[in-house]
Amino acid sequence: MNPDRVSLVLLTSHRLLLFIAALVAALVVLGLVDAPMVPVVLGLGALGGLVGLQRRLKNLSMPDLRLLASSWRYPLLAPLVGGVLALVLYALFISGLLGGELFPKMCPEFIVPSGDARDQLLRCAPESVSAYAKLYFWSFLAGFSERFVVDIIGRFEHRASVLDDSDTDNNSSHTRGL
Repeated sequence: MNPDRVSLVLLTSHRLLLFIAALVAALVVLGLVDAPMVPVVLGLGALGGLVGLQRRLKNLSMPDLRLLASSWRYPLLAPLVGGVLALVLYALFISGLLGGELFPKMCPEFIVPSGDARDQLLRCAPESVSAYAKLYFWSFLAGFSERFVVDIIGRFEHRASVLDDSDTDNNSSHTRGL
């Protein structure tokens, strides 16, 4: 490996190490308090984004390495996107649009009896210890493998398109009969 490449990988790895350590510390603090699930999910998705970026670091092109090494903000894009995708996945779990044995079962009823819908959304939690572990795993994976959630969104988009086309065909056949 050429010396310039090595120095760029080392510099970026040191920055990522700082980001990962800070994020793990924040997640530990969130675990010690009764934090809403949203920041936990966001943090785990961001952590997955950082770990995924660290794993890809050695295979990046020199221009990408230079960009990562020359900026403090650019390396934060991966965890930001990872956190957003983890929140999208969390919403899919809560809504019941994504479910099954592999995915966490979320709170079936209101957990804050007098709270409003926003409080319910922020505090909706998995039903069991196993469901917590599943939510944590999938939140991390959403950041680690951005394609995972993007592919799920694509499937929903395709399904909605097929349903829309089906409705259009049904409506046009009804109007032809009139």
